[in-house]
Amino acid sequence: MYYHYRPLLYVLHDKVHPCNPATDFLVAYRWLEYYCGFCPQIWLSRSHSHITGVRRPQGLKGSLGRGSDRTAGWRTELKRTRDGILLGFEHVRGFPVSFDIWETFILNGLLNPASTEDADTKTRLAAAIADPAVPFPKPTLDRRLVASLNHSVDGDAMDEIGDLPAGDTYGEALRHWQRTRDLDTWLGKVLFTEVDQVVVPSLNLKTAKRLTCRDERQKRILRQRGFIEDRIEIRNLTVASR
Repeated sequence: MYYHYRPLLYVLHDKVHPCNPATDFLVAYRWLEYYCGFCPQIWLSRSHSHITGVRRPQGLKGSLGRGSDRTAGWRTELKRTRDGILLGFEHVRGFPVSFDIWETFILNGLLNPASTEDADTKTRLAAAIADPAVPFPKPTLDRRLVASLNHSVDGDAMDEIGDLPAGDTYGEALRHWQRTRDLDTWLGKVLFTEVDQVVVPSLNLKTAKRLTCRDERQKRILRQRGFIEDRIEIRNLTVASR
């Protein structure tokens, strides 16, 4: 089953689409569009619920697992709310993306200009990213990613990577880059893998097989909106904190 978490206000008995992007992070979503074919995207998680913002895996440190700012697949400045619903879906046909790899390497890499970029290049890139009518400058952004990945594995950085245990997602991704140094190969082996998450251009909430809410008030509202009562369950949900 695939899971998606969103504020009750936006749980409609209908097809929904992603909210508009935060401008600062638009580059990463438009870059992903080149591969999945649509932008913006809605993210769903199959087994690790931390992407939904509902709960955070034990032992997970760092910036992963934020809550309501991911409910529609976009980083936004929405105020955190506990008034959310966890929806479960079967048979979702989405484009596979490892969210942890996408956030750690793609998002950070695209947001940080390469040291070789001059001011004019940075200005032109910013304008092209913000305007869908302008051809997306993917080759230049790919060079940003390559520079970022090379920086991560060159010099003293690999000393820290060597201390990471076998199977560590971060360490394995960088070790693979160190071996290949080829972006397309790395993306196919590390990022676009059927691990846990998928992205979709829209989501029909009517097809949810399970809706998990916190109390009778939420359940009553869901019934009033047309959701089948037998699919609604009340359970205490722990929302991940920033």
